[in-house]
Amino acid sequence: MECIGSNQRYDTHTLSVLFFSFFFFFLLQLTFFVFSVQQNNATVTSPFTARFGVKGYEVVPASTEFEEGTGHHHVIIDGDYMERGTVIPADATHLHYGKAQKEGEITLEPGTHTLTLQFANGKHVSYGKKFASTITVVVE
Repeated sequence: MECIGSNQRYDTHTLSVLFFSFFFFFLLQLTFFVFSVQQNNATVTSPFTARFGVKGYEVVPASTEFEEGTGHHHVIIDGDYMERGTVIPADATHLHYGKAQKEGEITLEPGTHTLTLQFANGKHVSYGKKFASTITVVVE
């Protein structure tokens, strides 16, 4: 196979190696989030346990120090993700898991709620949309 429109010629094997090398390099650059109540749109009774995690970053306790590639979880109740660089407030709708917890018990009133998992650095500064995941739960 020849690559048309180029002075260089690549055989099929070389193109496959280039493609898969690029693909795996790209895949390694992604950060993955895990947010599990069981599933999106789950029906739960309050209180319930939510589990959360991140791949590609280390979960550490909150501190006054900032170390790239580390942080901890927050759950935002009935709200959207926090913009990158925004300090996540400490109030009834912004739950902080600053002891590096990977799960938490959440108490909600009956009804439909959104839960946004937001990862932030040691100073509670949001890493932004790329580090957020939202699910919906129905509390009976």
